[in-house]
Amino acid sequence: MTFKAAGKVTITAVFESGVRISQDFTVKGAAKKVAVKSVKLSKKKLTMKKGKKKTLKATVSPSNAANKAVTWKSSNKKVATVTSKGVVKAKKKGKATITVTTKDGKKKATCKITVK
Repeated sequence: MTFKAAGKVTITAVFESGVRISQDFTVKGAAKKVAVKSVKLSKKKLTMKKGKKKTLKATVSPSNAANKAVTWKSSNKKVATVTSKGVVKAKKKGKATITVTTKDGKKKATCKITVK
């Protein structure tokens, strides 16, 4: 059973034999959704060689936040790309910034990438 709102409800089961069993429930309220307060990346700066891959880890706080989903973006896809899982691939020499953004609250963190 999933209760969607506060209130009172009676659940009744009726068996083929005609026997009825009822149970009253009082729902005191849905759990509060915990909002995201911040996001941090495992690295703030990263130097990579062309063709190599590294994975950045995003840590959303608090740990019990209701929606920990994030999106990833590269400021210069010609220099470095990033997947939806935080895997950075160095494409060519230059600089780029990888940004992770939380879907809840639009909190951001960045990592400066230098490709050599």
